[in-house]
Amino acid sequence: MVLDLSAVAFCDSSGLSVLQGAWRQAEGVGGVLVLACVPPKPRRMLRVTGMDIALQVYGTVAEAEDELVVGGGA
Repeated sequence: MVLDLSAVAFCDSSGLSVLQGAWRQAEGVGGVLVLACVPPKPRRMLRVTGMDIALQVYGTVAEAEDELVVGGGA
């Protein structure tokens, strides 16, 4: 699943918790959750907390989709 965050201007611990929960749920059913179009402030929060290691981040939705199809998952 590709989550487009282009409209997200701010992300705090509650938002990170939701992303982490969605990521764990996806993994629990054999799926993959990746992020696309993450603006600078939320991207910085992901980097500072280390969530950018667990959640793969792509510049565009198309890049994320291509990687999931070609790469067989993130």
